[in-house]
Amino acid sequence: GVQGVVAGLGLAVVVWGSWATPVGIAVAAACAGFLFHNWRPARVFMGDVGSLTLGFLFAVMPLAGGRGRAPMLVFVAALCLWFFLADGAFTIIRRLSQREKIWQAHRSHLYQRLVVADWSHGKVVLWVGVGVIAVAAVGVGAAFCGRSGALWCALAFGAVAFVIYWGGVVLVERRESVAVNTHGRNPPIDLEMGKAPDE
Repeated sequence: GVQGVVAGLGLAVVVWGSWATPVGIAVAAACAGFLFHNWRPARVFMGDVGSLTLGFLFAVMPLAGGRGRAPMLVFVAALCLWFFLADGAFTIIRRLSQREKIWQAHRSHLYQRLVVADWSHGKVVLWVGVGVIAVAAVGVGAAFCGRSGALWCALAFGAVAFVIYWGGVVLVERRESVAVNTHGRNPPIDLEMGKAPDE
């Protein structure tokens, strides 16, 4: 939800004046409404239809800037979706490296690991949302700067932000594991899998 709101608004701004502007605003508004109804306890879920539709829209919206600007706008779109894309790629690579079956259900995305570590839905959304907004803002700013160096700096910023996110998740898991072992509240957390041993 948060990622969709930020990406929709970010892309609407960088292609301002084209057909993609009202589409981006509409997508952001729809994702905001979804976020409200998906808040715990969730009353609606996005599912494949919603996620595939958003993916298609985010893929074609950068093309509204014209052939000359399309590569740069695709780059910016990736930054607006940075935490979603980076977390997905990171999780797949990590699971493949551990010889897991990546087509099976799991709870090892970084945001899911925070929930497993006893963070509330609101706290996870707030923490991740700050990173999403920061990286998207830097990406949109780099687009208006119009220099390739600015775009690469924005990419470096996104990479550093994701490393901080990952490190923060690991730190939260370690602290929760220590607290659990000390006070015996719940089963210890598997730091590699992001879940309790019996899950």
